[in-house]
Amino acid sequence: MTREKESSRHYWSTVAATIAAGVTLAGCAGGAGEDDGAEESSPAPSEHTEDPVTLVELTFNPVAGMEQYTTEAHTAKLTFADEEWVAEYENARAGGGEDPPDPDDATTQDGRTPATVLVFLEKRNEIDGAILMIESQIQGWDDEAEITTEELDVPGTADAALVKSHYTAPGDDYRSEQWDIVLGMDTTPQYHIRYGAPEDEFDRDGAEAMLESIQVESEYE
Repeated sequence: MTREKESSRHYWSTVAATIAAGVTLAGCAGGAGEDDGAEESSPAPSEHTEDPVTLVELTFNPVAGMEQYTTEAHTAKLTFADEEWVAEYENARAGGGEDPPDPDDATTQDGRTPATVLVFLEKRNEIDGAILMIESQIQGWDDEAEITTEELDVPGTADAALVKSHYTAPGDDYRSEQWDIVLGMDTTPQYHIRYGAPEDEFDRDGAEAMLESIQVESEYE
């Protein structure tokens, strides 16, 4: 089943009122709800993520070229950033500098926000409200943005959707691209995977591969 909604709505998917902490990054905002405190899984911080990672029932392969790192400042259960960006801040930390900042505070050497994959756990299991808030938040930021929302068939989920957006973030002089993959279960939690990057750096093949790699172990199957 495919449902498409295209509009020149506004910027981006920070899923507003249900976000515990908004994370604004070249396509990366806070999750569509509250964190339920489930445990994180492999890989360890700064480990390359070519292999699958697992979070509770969810397993997937992040976009190639990402590394995981840890931060206490935002609500994503798993945080992956461009490996070159992570290396810069890991080097700074090793030299006595500060820990890597959250992606929303980060910039690359050319002044752009780095490519990032964030994974959130939400306390609700239905996805319609999350999708509506994603689209509404986009509408609230950039009236030149483009959004396409389609339903996905992901075994193990009760419902799933992909929200694709192209936008110019406030203060940026470049467009960004973002995919929000929202996975609803028959019971909580809900999973939300967000991949975003400057539009000319967005790895669409990698995003497709990540989407196809998603596996959910659930009694709902």
